[in-house]
Amino acid sequence: MQYVCGIEHTVTALILCPGTLMFAYGGHACFPTFQHDMKKPRDFSKSVIVGYSVILIMYLPISIFGYLVYGGSLTGGSIIPSLQVKWVQTAVNILITLHVIFSEIIIMSPLSLTMEELFKIQNKFGIGRVILRTIIMIAVLLMALTVPKFGPILDLIGGSTVTLTTMILPGIFYLSLVAGKKK
Repeated sequence: MQYVCGIEHTVTALILCPGTLMFAYGGHACFPTFQHDMKKPRDFSKSVIVGYSVILIMYLPISIFGYLVYGGSLTGGSIIPSLQVKWVQTAVNILITLHVIFSEIIIMSPLSLTMEELFKIQNKFGIGRVILRTIIMIAVLLMALTVPKFGPILDLIGGSTVTLTTMILPGIFYLSLVAGKKK
């Protein structure tokens, strides 16, 4: 076993790491749905650039300054507990919370739209949509509360289904579409 920055590195961790990484980028499989739902789909690239820019603005400063100040002396996977100024910890936690909230809304959109179609709920604001989306969020919350260690599930899903929907199937679908046009 090797320790780098106080974190244990094992063969098991090395094998599970790609699953975690793929889970982190799993939301990209939803991009076609987002583009389809836009009023001006041709502006999709602009929205992606703005979205990634905002995330960089939120995360990059704390990462850079944290590394410059603490370097390799960190003892855990997160830099936040090492920050000694309380308002900086609070600001970082608020930015991470905002990112998670906005990501949750975006990532849950395809599921919500599919469920609305399944239950024949109109695609406009109404009590049916509010109730269904509330039920979906309660189910997500119950899952989060009942699964104490999400890491192994994250690795399993990230290494299997997310890898398929993010890396393998889009290429296959694209090739199928191109082949269909040529026929």
